[in-house]
Amino acid sequence: DTAAKTTTYEIRFPIEVVGVDALVEGVKFGIGFAINDGDADSPGQSGWGGWGPHGLVGGKSPSEAGLVTLGGVATAGGGDPDLVAWWPLTEGSGEDLVDSVGAGVAEFVDGEWIAANDGDSVPDFLAGKAVASFDGNASFALLGEELIPLMDETTPFSITFWTNQVGGGTGVNEIVLGNRYMIDGADFAPREFIKFTPTQFEFHQNGVGSENVAYGDVGPIPDETWTHHAIVKEGSLFTYYRDGVEANSYENTGAYPVNPQPLFIGGQQPGGEHWSGALADIGLWKRSLSATDVAKIAADGIASLSGGGGPAVLLTFNEGDELPEGI
Repeated sequence: DTAAKTTTYEIRFPIEVVGVDALVEGVKFGIGFAINDGDADSPGQSGWGGWGPHGLVGGKSPSEAGLVTLGGVATAGGGDPDLVAWWPLTEGSGEDLVDSVGAGVAEFVDGEWIAANDGDSVPDFLAGKAVASFDGNASFALLGEELIPLMDETTPFSITFWTNQVGGGTGVNEIVLGNRYMIDGADFAPREFIKFTPTQFEFHQNGVGSENVAYGDVGPIPDETWTHHAIVKEGSLFTYYRDGVEANSYENTGAYPVNPQPLFIGGQQPGGEHWSGALADIGLWKRSLSATDVAKIAADGIASLSGGGGPAVLLTFNEGDELPEGI
């Protein structure tokens, strides 16, 4: 921020590096780091730039540094406690996809990062970012082995995500999001799976595939344009939304899967059914989103709904804390 003369750094790392098992109230830790910074006209080690020590809390010298103490659960803008998984898919590089709520990390296999602006109707919150793209041949990611929970006719559940499909997704049965098999590529017995395809939301249980939810009059997922999707389960009613607007619904009168289901994106391996296109901003809720919620997410992304994931923690600084050895 040139006007404010400040530089903001965002650093992500596993909690294990600070020597704690969980981020809970009362945990204390300190972090020190070095930054090589400088002006645009004197980068690197020239001018005033150079390596400088800093602390996460306090100043540059040990006498000014302090510990972070995790306080209570935030209540104002502190996230949505019913959001159980949130995958922005905007890391922009590398092979790790990070769950912003559950802190899970999934391997991004044989995919690539593309500019979100490559698609039409790019949502504002994705503009200028790089997103995860799948080639319809070998790329995929397993977000969780049992991330789609066990359900019955009373279980509330919602899934939302964005697509920028290419080439019709390469086929009507391809896995945009969901699964076709167990983790090892074999069928559940009896056969059951839950998946979004380019043409419908498929909800198979007890070997029966008649409980699908068609996308309705809006038709198959369109190519080369960013499109928002949501399935909301309320009781036994499944409602599909396209770009924030209800498109179709279906009352499930059959059974429900007897196993939690794995959640793949872009295809399943082993298993195949690889999809072609880009994905972003995937969310799973243990509640039934309202029509207003879905419209808000479709307009501004998951982060716009109560600040995204939750519950959040407040970070407080105890100035008088004694620093650990070496900090």
